[in-house]
Amino acid sequence: MCRNRMLNNGCGPGRFDAQMKRAHTRQVTRCRKGAVAAVVIAGTVAASAVAANSAGPTYMFIGQKNIGYIMPEAPIPERPDLPSRFYVYCDAYEGAEVRRRKQRVEVRSALFDLMAYGHQISANRWTLFRHREGSPSPRATAVRRTPNRWDLWRGKRKLGHTVGPDGLEAAAALLSPCGF
Repeated sequence: MCRNRMLNNGCGPGRFDAQMKRAHTRQVTRCRKGAVAAVVIAGTVAASAVAANSAGPTYMFIGQKNIGYIMPEAPIPERPDLPSRFYVYCDAYEGAEVRRRKQRVEVRSALFDLMAYGHQISANRWTLFRHREGSPSPRATAVRRTPNRWDLWRGKRKLGHTVGPDGLEAAAALLSPCGF
């Protein structure tokens, strides 16, 4: 191997140049592969973020009757610490908003009064409370049946269900004036 031109160990200058050129070519190829991988990963992350926001509405049902839906609000990229937010659309009440944090979900009125909230009790089960006259009362349990369906139970009686990608948030919104 001729690594240094100054050493004369039987290698001519042409052989050294060819080795350096191959090493440079390998380095450039690695750099290009890394850049392509970074662009592909960035595109995948951006596409998944857009897909999460364009998932569409989640519908709320009492029995078989569709009473409304929730729609996700676009997140603020500069503020990832803010909770996920959803607007509630139904005939009975306008202006409610659902906010989701890791282990808590809240339903607030148009004037930002707390209307309902919930706590996670297991991976697929949440306890939901209705907030009236300053005191919370346990109202229901939301249970995930499939990735797109949550059922709302009080004891052994089924109160309603949701269909769509944001079922827990819609189940909490059922405890607003839209539902019960």
